[in-house]
Amino acid sequence: MFIVWTRREFEQKLTKTAKEKNVAPAAYSPLAPLRASVQNFHLGFGYAGLCKDSVWVSDADRDKKGNMMQKNSTKKSVFKSSRNASWVRCMVVVFLFLGMLSIPIHGQAAKPDSCFLKNKDRWLFVGDSITNADIYRQLLLRVLQFYHPDADIMVGNSGVAGVTSDYQEKRDFTPTVVTIMLGMNDVIHQDHAFTPDLTEKLNGYRDAITQKVQSYQKLGATVILMTPTYTDERFSSYFNIASTRRFLEAFGTVIREIAQKEKCEWIPVAEELEAFQDAQPADRLLRIDGVHPNGLGQYQIARSLWQHMNFAGPLNGVRKIVAPSPELPVTARLVSRFMHSPSEGITFELRADKKREVMVRWSMDKARGEEKLSVGPDPIQWKPAVPEVVLTVPLGDQRKLVMEFSEGTQKHLCVIDLGRTRVLKLVNGTVSGEIMAKEERPEGKLVARWKLEEMGNDVCFSGEVLDTEIVKTPMWPFMRDGLQLWLDLRPATRFADINPDRDVADLMLSARDTPYFSITPLAWISPRLMYAVAAGGERTATGYTWHCVIGGNVSDVRTIGVGALDYYGFNLIVCDNDAVKNPGVHYYPAQENQCIDPVESINRLIIVDRKGKFPNPETTTLHLFQ
Repeated sequence: MFIVWTRREFEQKLTKTAKEKNVAPAAYSPLAPLRASVQNFHLGFGYAGLCKDSVWVSDADRDKKGNMMQKNSTKKSVFKSSRNASWVRCMVVVFLFLGMLSIPIHGQAAKPDSCFLKNKDRWLFVGDSITNADIYRQLLLRVLQFYHPDADIMVGNSGVAGVTSDYQEKRDFTPTVVTIMLGMNDVIHQDHAFTPDLTEKLNGYRDAITQKVQSYQKLGATVILMTPTYTDERFSSYFNIASTRRFLEAFGTVIREIAQKEKCEWIPVAEELEAFQDAQPADRLLRIDGVHPNGLGQYQIARSLWQHMNFAGPLNGVRKIVAPSPELPVTARLVSRFMHSPSEGITFELRADKKREVMVRWSMDKARGEEKLSVGPDPIQWKPAVPEVVLTVPLGDQRKLVMEFSEGTQKHLCVIDLGRTRVLKLVNGTVSGEIMAKEERPEGKLVARWKLEEMGNDVCFSGEVLDTEIVKTPMWPFMRDGLQLWLDLRPATRFADINPDRDVADLMLSARDTPYFSITPLAWISPRLMYAVAAGGERTATGYTWHCVIGGNVSDVRTIGVGALDYYGFNLIVCDNDAVKNPGVHYYPAQENQCIDPVESINRLIIVDRKGKFPNPETTTLHLFQ
């Protein structure tokens, strides 16, 4: 039997049935998964399997007499009248009520609860700097370990900063699963303001991605395409992003077309990232430079993958991309954003929409546990029994605690970042330190001396850098000789978030030797900071001195400063292009943090304790993602 529906007819049937049940269409359980599948996977695909021997057609594919016309099928049977088709559609609804039909995509039968990945898989990530940052891959690996601690799955990253879609990446193993997200560098670094025709660019992108898909399929790998994330054109940054978003949106359409033609999978990463951005407060931006998803943006990319690949399912069955399941309506809140000692543990405030008996499972490193809790509208406090030794995080490093709340088939996953950092106390409004190199430099291992002074609401950083040769040639400002000053001036409710916002700044103090020595402040993040910065310096026989004063108006209605804060965060990084070994760009931070990009470590900036809020010289910051 061959069943043919239009999407409009299905939505009408769904709405009518839900109305009879006096519930919202999305909440009508027998049809909600099917509706979600339609919205997430069939939109723009043309024809895709609903169940065995069935197909979607568009309303345009109905002939003038109202008959359904069969598409893309070798079967001979076809409905000649809408009356017969309506009778069969009613039978399908009955079957859905009885739960007897599965809802595979691309016409395949699969267990709805199986994970896309299988034991012994070799998973390769292909991408540009967004992938090379290695944030979403690491989080995916951590969530995968939470659900499948004994699985033997290799997860590799071949992302390379700056590459375009036609780049031929290197790999150290033959993958069984490949995820590809490329396209950003195909459009930035160029001027598209006067490029009305996208045809040439789209054709080149289609050819490059198709070639990648086919080459990996020849190796026997299953390919998942990810729609490339968009630029945020609200930014005025170093990147030339004007008129680029339209290209990336069009690339998303190309990705869906390639997935259909080459019979591979795809995940709407860009679209779900935009929906997540729309749900954020106005000053919480997921691409602080207009290009790179950072912090929460990277975590949302990971969430799109673990939900659509159904990490929670068993590692067996047919590989299948699925629609995300409805979330269990339970929320968690950190009682404190700091853990001053591992003996304190981590305390959460939990609540739910109604009285629920919830199973809580957690894991951190190799420690695991579970507990049954009664959660309702009135908040309760709860502390997972994580061993102190597991909660002990090395200075400058971070760990992740993963928790899942479940009731029946509904789940809610949380990720808690623990970042270990130093706490400094002011003495007469001042604190100072040194920056040392691990390797030999022409000037020796002492890289710099620095000093922080508070002057009312203003804060002044100053010091001396030992650098006899100043290099200013690199294209990227953060690769030129000079300093980077990271600042977290957020109030206590947002301090040490993993995502920067308008109260976080990355100020570059770029040194130049010719024709005159100068120190130029360049705000890479939070460009309005430029209105409240004064900087300068002098050349010396061994390097240069520098100073930077921050405080005052950054706009006509807003000021910044440290006077009203109990504490704030900073890190100072010296950039030097000469070294005895491994010539090239070298970064020397006041606090060493274990990450590729400093923006990943804004939850581990050195804390300046102005009001005696921290009892110890080190503390652990806590951040909750859910």
